[in-house]
Amino acid sequence: MSMLAENESAARSLHQRKALLRAAVLAERDGLPLPVRKEHSRAIVATITSLPDFRGAERVLLTSSFGSEVETGDLIAQILAGGKTLLLPLINKESRMLELYEVADPESELARGTYGIAEPRPERCRRASNGEVEWVLVPGVVYADDGFRIGYGGGYYDRLLPLLPSATPRVSAAFRFQLRPEVPHGAHDQKIDIVVTESGVYRARSSRV
Repeated sequence: MSMLAENESAARSLHQRKALLRAAVLAERDGLPLPVRKEHSRAIVATITSLPDFRGAERVLLTSSFGSEVETGDLIAQILAGGKTLLLPLINKESRMLELYEVADPESELARGTYGIAEPRPERCRRASNGEVEWVLVPGVVYADDGFRIGYGGGYYDRLLPLLPSATPRVSAAFRFQLRPEVPHGAHDQKIDIVVTESGVYRARSSRV
């Protein structure tokens, strides 16, 4: 087998292993009763807002939660009420990148976009630079002890994270069952620093490279 064929085979295998684990955890997450999800989400948001790095950040990049994710609506409201600058991403399908926008009034400045996620309306929001981000909440499905994660398969955050300031804390919010000792990962997969769950804060056991 040629080197190219071996690389292609390895890539397919990695993709398949990620897809299987992603599907299993998503099924478990989707099965979480709504009252439990709301209760856990409140606990997670309370923990996030108590983190020193979060409290010290002025410009915060979040995502609008969708589906069975940890709900971020309360966190968005607290950020705006506390005078922080809220940044939200817009998916650019052509470039396969995330564009960042400042959002001051979610009710009038957001619309359902790609995958049904509430995204900024560019005509109503200020375009922000990647260098403005002082703290980022990174979405995902499965998280490992060493900081690697499995997202939804689009690779958007793996392309965005290297473009943010290196000192920007990379934090994720998840339910405890979404954590695993390890997950399959490739050369381009980016690490996070912290996962906040309803049962506490989990820091990656190894630093980012």
